[in-house]
Amino acid sequence: LIRVYSNPGQLIVSPFAGSGTDLIAAEIEGRRSIGFEMKQEYYDEAVARIAKYRSQGGLFGKDAS
Repeated sequence: LIRVYSNPGQLIVSPFAGSGTDLIAAEIEGRRSIGFEMKQEYYDEAVARIAKYRSQGGLFGKDAS
């Protein structure tokens, strides 16, 4: 949905960010993103997932072809 309904560089807003899936998808598709989450446990999970995604160099790691 992010790829189809937005353009690279646009801002994706996820008002119920949950575990951060939309935020990661936005990054993969070259969009900027901001997310909001009221539940601390979901916020913590999203932060951890985004950090893991970034540290491993994407979904499949830095060395994936």
